[in-house]
Order: sequence, then structure tokens, then C-alpha cells
Amino acid sequence: MSTPTTDLKKWDFGFLLPTILIDAQKVTWKVAGSTGTLPTAAVTGFQYDTGLLTAKLIILSSGSEKKELAIHKKPESKQIIDEMNTYLLEMKKAAQPAPHQVFAPVSTADELIKLKGLLDVGVLTPEEFAEQKAKLIGSKPTPPPAVPPNNPLPQQHGAPPPPPRPEKRNATVPSPPDTKSLKIIGTVLAVFCVLGLIVFTIESLKPEPKNETTGIGSDTAAFIPPPPQMEIVNISTSDIGNYVNQNVLMTGKDYSRESVSHMADEEVGRRCRSKPCNVINIWKDRLAYALEGEYQSMKGTASEAQLGRFKKKHWVFICENYLGTYYATVGEFQYYPYVDSEYRKYGGKMTK
Repeated sequence: MSTPTTDLKKWDFGFLLPTILIDAQKVTWKVAGSTGTLPTAAVTGFQYDTGLLTAKLIILSSGSEKKELAIHKKPESKQIIDEMNTYLLEMKKAAQPAPHQVFAPVSTADELIKLKGLLDVGVLTPEEFAEQKAKLIGSKPTPPPAVPPNNPLPQQHGAPPPPPRPEKRNATVPSPPDTKSLKIIGTVLAVFCVLGLIVFTIESLKPEPKNETTGIGSDTAAFIPPPPQMEIVNISTSDIGNYVNQNVLMTGKDYSRESVSHMADEEVGRRCRSKPCNVINIWKDRLAYALEGEYQSMKGTASEAQLGRFKKKHWVFICENYLGTYYATVGEFQYYPYVDSEYRKYGGKMTK
């Protein structure tokens, strides 16, 4: 896998693939007769990048320059790159000068505390403790507490001396985080993000469920079941090729939008099984249906004056008893479709 020399290491990715050499001065790559180098101090690491079928070794540097080299997509390639990163880190650490350590001076008070601890546990006898204490006090006299020169504080008679300032200790330098653990955590988080995106995409592509309460669109979003006294019977059925048109009579006491639309939806499920329905016209009075049919037959032969007289006499009655139209092929319901400006022109007062 690797061939160590003094401070030079070599990694070979295979036949006609890159060979990497690292020492304290430079990082060298050789592939297909060509050679390239970067200073070791400028190289920040090696990255293993994989595609669908191939993989790449990316040499990262502190500047904008980076080098990409094709390698085999297999676990051994990832292991080689991990070894190269470890060796590069060791080379950089070895090149750094050792930090200058500064040790805080040990005070007489600290030495006395240590001696007292040895006396308490029985390591020193009282005579040995007294002897060591005398040596410390004789060789290291305790200096008086310092007073800031710019803000002298007069000490009152009988007041206790100020406590000694705590001595500074060497701060513990935290160890650098484990880069391999960070990579594993990052990979796990990336996998969860991808899975979440896949689930979100699948859910967004699902068709919206049909409103099972009525099935007729936004005008009848809330399901209100019709009262038991409502009844609907067929008046006529006309065949128009692949579809049929229905005219039905609805009798009862509740002619609200919700009740009529619900009955129309029920009619589709009951009468449009053998052949799909196109339009269902719902009437409140059979005479209104007959008069509207008479008007439609007159439109081809009667004059405008005759049609006007007919509408003046019957139009309001027709409009107020034509409850609605259900367009079954698109699931839309129109409530009182004839109650419009022309209806009011002939004296109609009803509102939808």
C-alpha cells in the first residue's frame, strides 16, 4: 500500500493511475508520464469524490488551485486517501515549532499547603513538618501584598490585610475535534436530508384526494345530508352518444344549495352506472320543466314578440322552479342557473 523512506512516503493507486509522493517540502503526483507538485505547506488535504461509476482524488490547497485525478471507485482507494491525510497532518505537526512553555512560580503558601497535606496523611511526622516549614520560611520570605500604585488604599488600624491575589494557571488547550467522526456525522446528516427530500417529492406528486363528503367542488365543501322527506324521481333521459342527459324532479321541503347538490351527487351514483351522465337538470315542479321545454321548441319557429309574451307570462315561474344543473363530467354544480338579470327583467324578486 505504502513504501516509507526517511520522510518520504509513496502511494500507488494502480496501473496507469496516479502515484502520490509526500515529504516535508512538497506533494508530488505522477500519472501517464506527467508530473505535478504543490508545496506541502500549501496542501490542506485530500478528498475522495465519487460519481455514478467513477471516482476522483482531489488535492486541495490553501489557494484557489486544486488538482483532480481519476482513480478506481473502490474501498481501497478511500483507505489510501485516509492514510495520505493522516500522514500529511503528521508532517505539518512535525514542521511546527514546539510551543514555549511558561511555568508559573510556586509560592511559599503553596509549598506549605503541600506539606500540610503530607502531614495529614501521615507521610511526614510533626517534627519533619516543622523542619521543612522552617526551611521554607527561612529561604523564601513571603512578600507583603501589593497595593496598586495609582490607587493607594490606606489600611485602617486593626483591619485584616487584603487576601492574596490568585495565581494564574496554565490554561488547558482543548484537543482538536476528530475529523473522521465529523465526516461520519456529516455523511449521516446528508443521507437523512436526501431521504427527506425523496419522501417530500413522492408526497407532493400524489393526487389530491377527492372530497368524499359531496364530490362537487368548493361550493359544497361541507357534507350536509338531506332530510329524510326529500325525494327525487326521473322525468326524462336523453342519449347523446357516449353520455346521457337527465332531467329529474326533486320534491320535499329543503331546497338549499347543500341539499340540492347532495341529491345531484347521489343521482350520479345511482343512475349513471351503466352509462356516464353528462348533465343532470334538477326541477322543483314538473310544470316548470314542461314550460321550459315548450320555450326551447318555440325558439326555432316563433317570433321575438311571441317569445317575449311567453316569457313575460311564464319565465319567472320557470326560473324559480329550475333548482340547478350538475355537470357530472367535471363535477361542478350551478345553483338556480336562470336567476339572473333577465329573470329580474320580468319581475323576479328571488335571490340565490
